[in-house]
Amino acid sequence: MGQALTIYINKKSNATLDFLIRSLQSVNILYMSDGIRITQLSEALMHAITAFLHSELTEEWQIVSCNRVEISPDVKEAEAWISFYPNKPSPAQFIALARELRPELVQYIRKHVPTKYIPHVELFLDTDTNAEDSVQSLIDKI
Repeated sequence: MGQALTIYINKKSNATLDFLIRSLQSVNILYMSDGIRITQLSEALMHAITAFLHSELTEEWQIVSCNRVEISPDVKEAEAWISFYPNKPSPAQFIALARELRPELVQYIRKHVPTKYIPHVELFLDTDTNAEDSVQSLIDKI
């Protein structure tokens, strides 16, 4: 996503201030109520993507999860970070898998996430080892 500045303002803000902020380049205005909606949509997408991947990929991996979803302020694009356990696919294998599952994932999101507009979701392989370590520690406790 671009390196634009996002400013959160109250909808009751001064119209002159609103105009001045909009006149700046690369500035997105996100009203507080919109921020709440984006957070809710992000969580709903995260749960839907995790459920979809779990239903499709549990034969190959024991645990597949969507760790986070970042949505652009205009809600047109979203980045979903996916982790696998116990073994990760190679980046090439992950890209092929993401392309193969994309149409079915979009259908699943349309069916399970109540929103007017579905953002274009890009899947990324989460390489953060903290999540993997915490899963391993939980499994070790069992």
